[in-house]
Amino acid sequence: MVKIQKYKAKVLDSDLHLIGYITEVREYKGSGVYGQGTSYLISVTSKSMPGGNYGTYLVDPDSIEKLTREHHP
Repeated sequence: MVKIQKYKAKVLDSDLHLIGYITEVREYKGSGVYGQGTSYLISVTSKSMPGGNYGTYLVDPDSIEKLTREHHP
């Protein structure tokens, strides 16, 4: 069985903290143009956060926290 790591992170420009799966993506500047930086997305599913705000959100990279079994069974 494969275990997928869950993370807690704060949605960018919001006070909302979510639990989900982190994806590292190239910085998107718009109109098909990518920058040299990196952005981080959190995908919230029924398995990562039952009853949560499902979807994918841009997060503050400094807020990303790896969850352990003690944090979230």
